[in-house]
Amino acid sequence: MNATEETMPVPVLSIETYYRLVVGFVLVCLPIVSVVSVLNNALSQLTFISQGLKEHVTFTLFCLSLADFLVALASLGFVFSAPLLLVPLGTGSLMTNLAFTWMRVMFSDIVVGIIVFISVERSCCVAFPFRFKLMFSIKKSIIFLAAIVFFVIGNYIPVYTTFCLDTVLDSSTNTTVFYGCSPPYSAIIFKHIGITFGTILSLACEVSTSISAVVMHVCLRRSSQLRFLMKTAQDIQGSSNKSSTTLSRKEERAVKMVLVVATVYLLTSVPKVVFNLSLAVSEEMTYGKYSLIGNIIGFTSYITGTINGTFHLFVFYRYSSLFRKTFRRKFFHLSE
Repeated sequence: MNATEETMPVPVLSIETYYRLVVGFVLVCLPIVSVVSVLNNALSQLTFISQGLKEHVTFTLFCLSLADFLVALASLGFVFSAPLLLVPLGTGSLMTNLAFTWMRVMFSDIVVGIIVFISVERSCCVAFPFRFKLMFSIKKSIIFLAAIVFFVIGNYIPVYTTFCLDTVLDSSTNTTVFYGCSPPYSAIIFKHIGITFGTILSLACEVSTSISAVVMHVCLRRSSQLRFLMKTAQDIQGSSNKSSTTLSRKEERAVKMVLVVATVYLLTSVPKVVFNLSLAVSEEMTYGKYSLIGNIIGFTSYITGTINGTFHLFVFYRYSSLFRKTFRRKFFHLSE
């Protein structure tokens, strides 16, 4: 055994097992989930457009469906380029796959930002119902969402500037072949994105969404109890006056809907958080003997992240009566 063999890390996962898992996860599970997500989010967007985008809740949920739609499309692009990684076809194959990978990660971060914004917005709705309309409006929602999109895209632009095309002469066919390349400084940019979005902002979004979910749950229970007490008092006194400090049933349903969306996000983002933390703690998950396991965890996070977007149509249909009526009228020509 020479010195090179001694220093080379021995993968914990065999190559054969790794390829089987890649085929199962990337070439079977991910495309199915992605196609379902594309269809579901396309239906959601058409329904929201039919409703009109004048209310800030409808507009933000439309933006969430659009971002989920783009995540699913980028996932399909990743799937179509993934078979190129199973055989050594050169740098061009890897760069094609990386382009779709980073595109998918970028859209996923936009989804996370929108979910955090919606969660905070709805938690403020239940915590401060009287002042809520002064805190958020359709114009403010557009400004916040635009800031999220520009912030994320602005941080990912340097990633795509590292991708470049070069040419090489194929002597067997006597033709010029284009292939992707990446300069040495790209590793610094990739590390910055991984630390910023993969670790710091990812954990911050998890914490803020969790706190917002708890606030929504607690305040909904209090609002329901207060509504019951007020109804009892009104029945006794024969009064029909409603307090402006309680949520309407429509607002309660909207909060419950966002609470379910936030909960599904928290559950499906667990593999992503584990993957990002493992990369931040140990470089062996990227380059060492655990690199293949790190890739599998990353592929799992792709699947669960795409699954997050597939649920939203059913959540919207379950908790929004207007969405349900519009959906049934538009696609099934039914009216209630």
